[in-house]
Amino acid sequence: MGVGRVGSRASSSKPAESPARVVDGVEVVKDEPLQSGLPPVHGQPIYFKTIRLLTLADGRQVYSCADCPDFIGSRGEVRQHRTAAHGAKPVGARKRAPAEDDRLAGTDLGMTLGELLRLAASIGSWEDVLTALEHRAETAEARADAAEKELARMRRGLERAGWVMKGDGE
Repeated sequence: MGVGRVGSRASSSKPAESPARVVDGVEVVKDEPLQSGLPPVHGQPIYFKTIRLLTLADGRQVYSCADCPDFIGSRGEVRQHRTAAHGAKPVGARKRAPAEDDRLAGTDLGMTLGELLRLAASIGSWEDVLTALEHRAETAEARADAAEKELARMRRGLERAGWVMKGDGE
């Protein structure tokens, strides 16, 4: 939408402190606080105090900053303006924890979210996971034992051939 042009017309029937507002050459017929999308509290709707909803004579609705009535734009533009010009943050806005406190910061699981979800769905219980991990550990331990035995056999052969003296390389 962009920022519209705002003007005012003096009117003899209205006091000087509240002239009729005009946006893009169209008179503002209604100026009210913007109702939030939050559910009502105790039956009362919740309104943004800092963003105004302007209804124009031609039926269009535009938004305005409550502190800078000359700033007219889309709802998002008014929110950006409020943050930039007034340092306004939405009520209840939370600061994000620093990355070093984030448990997954720098973690690469090596799989997509879909793959992770399929894996999680395939796991029947944590007991199944522990059983599978124990099996993998036992298998790895057996392979390590076999590799150590093969290495010792090769060393003995090299010692007999005179390539390695007992005690070298240990």
